[in-house]
Amino acid sequence: MRTMDRLSTEGIDQRIDEFRTLLDRVTGHLVELDADLTWQLLEQSTSLRGRTAERWSDASRRHEALWRGQFALAGHLERLSSLRGSRRSLPRAVLVELDELLEGSVVRMPASPEASSTALTEPLDHTELTSVDVALRAMSDDYGVVALLVSEVAEVWGLRCNVWIDWSTRCPRFAGSPLRRGCGFRTSSDKQPGRSMPRSPQ
Repeated sequence: MRTMDRLSTEGIDQRIDEFRTLLDRVTGHLVELDADLTWQLLEQSTSLRGRTAERWSDASRRHEALWRGQFALAGHLERLSSLRGSRRSLPRAVLVELDELLEGSVVRMPASPEASSTALTEPLDHTELTSVDVALRAMSDDYGVVALLVSEVAEVWGLRCNVWIDWSTRCPRFAGSPLRRGCGFRTSSDKQPGRSMPRSPQ
């Protein structure tokens, strides 16, 4: 978009609308992720081991950062909307300020989970200033990591679930029991001495 168009009221409105659309899409994906059965089972798990446990630890940090990022971007959008107001035409000073808010590194986002360890003197909820576009790209990358783990675990647990279903069908007296435990998935409230359950994927 040319500078002249970018700094017009129409250009600013278009960019704010595009930002709003992208943020709505991000929010929808995060809500869908939180409602995913595999994600919920991972959150309840007490038996993850090895590589799966490591990846889950990383994914849970990214998930938290994704929601913090969503809140930060929602607040930034509210700031943009408030500054934009309802005027049909905006003075150049306001257009320039809105342009800076849309393009500049002015959004305070949570630091990337891939960043090095927080220094002793830094706050635990370390943040960094970035632009809307950079923030959305980073969130997209984080979401990809989380979604990949959920997809792979769902596939493994899905295969296991089919085995449990076949087994419970062949042994009616056990029907329903594995399913109530998430097809062999053990949670903190489902431990029973003397009962062995399949372990999580490694």
